[in-house]
Amino acid sequence: MTTSVQIALFVSSTLTGFYGGIGFFNFISFLSTLERLPTQHLVPFWRLLDGYMGQRMKIFGPLMLLSLFATLLLMISRWQSWSFWLAGAAFLLMILDIRTAIRENIPINQAIQNRDATYSPEQLETFRATMVRAFYKRSALMILCFVLVNLAWFFSK
Repeated sequence: MTTSVQIALFVSSTLTGFYGGIGFFNFISFLSTLERLPTQHLVPFWRLLDGYMGQRMKIFGPLMLLSLFATLLLMISRWQSWSFWLAGAAFLLMILDIRTAIRENIPINQAIQNRDATYSPEQLETFRATMVRAFYKRSALMILCFVLVNLAWFFSK
């Protein structure tokens, strides 16, 4: 593999590693905490969390997607290699993660960020169930994306 491909795989591995770490943290503590969080604390907690994550993911998410796409472009001449297909699978998992975020997380984030709205405990429990389900799915995608990028790097040598 060329040096540019190795650098692209390193950058993609680093970025998806950060993201995979978030997924791992979600599995070992965040999601079980979210499931047990008292309902009256759900909205203030989510507003605070979404405020921080929303600001950072606007930069980090596209950067990670761009690094995976650039890696694929640099590897296109080796389309028959395991590395190319593993990196391609990682890119597709990232697309699935973005799709899940757009369809499931963002609508809830927008609803909860609406400071004029009030929600019944039943509505909040529906929000919570959707959040938890989406983040279990997204956490698995985050971790698998990282694993696939690392396998692509491993098989590139």
